[in-house]
Amino acid sequence: TATATYPEEIRDMFSTSYTIHTKGDMLKDIQLKYFHQYIVRDVELIPNPAVVVTPSGYHNTNGLQLQASLTPGKSHAITAGMDAWQRELRTEREKNINQAVKDTAGNIIGVNHIVWGEIPIPETKFSSLGWFVQDEFTTLNDKLKITLGGRFDLINIRNEEAIDPEYLINNDVRNDNPPNQRITFEARDVINQSWSANLGLLYELNENMNLTASFSRAFRSPSIEERYKYIDLGSMVNIGDPDLKPENGYFADLGFHIWANRLQVSLNAFANRMNNLIVAEPGQAIYNYSDQPDRYDTIQALINANVDEALLYGYDLSLSYSFIPGWVAFASSSFVRGIDTKNDTDLPLIPPLNGRLGLKYKHPKWFGMEVAARLVSDQLKVAEGESTTGGYATYDLRLYSRPINIGIGSMEIYTGIENITDRAFVNHLTSNRGLIKYEPGRNVYLRLKLNF
Repeated sequence: TATATYPEEIRDMFSTSYTIHTKGDMLKDIQLKYFHQYIVRDVELIPNPAVVVTPSGYHNTNGLQLQASLTPGKSHAITAGMDAWQRELRTEREKNINQAVKDTAGNIIGVNHIVWGEIPIPETKFSSLGWFVQDEFTTLNDKLKITLGGRFDLINIRNEEAIDPEYLINNDVRNDNPPNQRITFEARDVINQSWSANLGLLYELNENMNLTASFSRAFRSPSIEERYKYIDLGSMVNIGDPDLKPENGYFADLGFHIWANRLQVSLNAFANRMNNLIVAEPGQAIYNYSDQPDRYDTIQALINANVDEALLYGYDLSLSYSFIPGWVAFASSSFVRGIDTKNDTDLPLIPPLNGRLGLKYKHPKWFGMEVAARLVSDQLKVAEGESTTGGYATYDLRLYSRPINIGIGSMEIYTGIENITDRAFVNHLTSNRGLIKYEPGRNVYLRLKLNF
């Protein structure tokens, strides 16, 4: 009986740029770009008839980028510049509670209306200043393309103190200093800085086949939500950690690709060695009270945390083969293994081995069809607090028309069946969302697309 709706969602976004094209042999152009985005998200949650929760978020981002393109040689193309941007976030949430008042016999004699004012995420400013350069060039008779780049970032995160509750309104009487106020997040001013670098290689074996390789050192500062979120929807509480360290690591990817008329193959194998990987782990959050610093409260929750040393490795494979005109057989597979190498344990929220296998037919004039099976294996390599999930197979059928001329434009008709056998299955990546355990069953759909 619980409902969640979005009474109002607004996004205003625009950008403008000015480019100077030069006639020089080396400097080709200089571009200055400004962008702005403002987002408002209002939500209404009704977990039961006595409670209405109304979170709101106000996101404001402004940025500036200066970039130059240079060609110091016939085979070199250099891009260099700097960018600066700032994201500001302000949130608020009210819990409207109708609390029944009963007499000694249990009869309802009145209703107390309570409004509980909260700050889910403290008012925060996330500012970034970065410098970057990248060079693309070819060698070995243009058979080998090399991309070499680097970047340095300076990041500042500042937040105000957040308390819970911020205020209480009891039968229209407001109290801005209610008892038992907890300090959910203290005021902070944090600076992160780091560098990133990448090397990419693409070697053409022939006109239809190539090899790729990429190696990089990357850095990511935790987002505002990862640092400060406080989400309580009545089941498991999700909490951020303002003391999170930035992620950084070394990444390697090797690929083999075929792009022929009838056969297409793409295979990539990767290995990522990461430090301070951010994951959500079951834990206990501790909060102090604003009026009694020595008093504290504890909450069981999923809390963002750093994994000191982690290893992620796996592959992505896709292939298709047109065995006769109009008919294509296709398959794909992906696998990733996640390990906390310091503690020799499994990382949370890692998908199991999965893939798709199917057949497509496309009539040159009238329609197309696709039948596919999604295959997922068991996931038994789980972190502490996670549940294992069993493997499953689901089958889908899709039919669609080619564009049909309707005078002022064209239309396309889509119909199909998802999960034909009505299989009950659990998606491992959504196994921590609360009481809803199984994914949707059989779904029959009909869609009409109009093109003008």
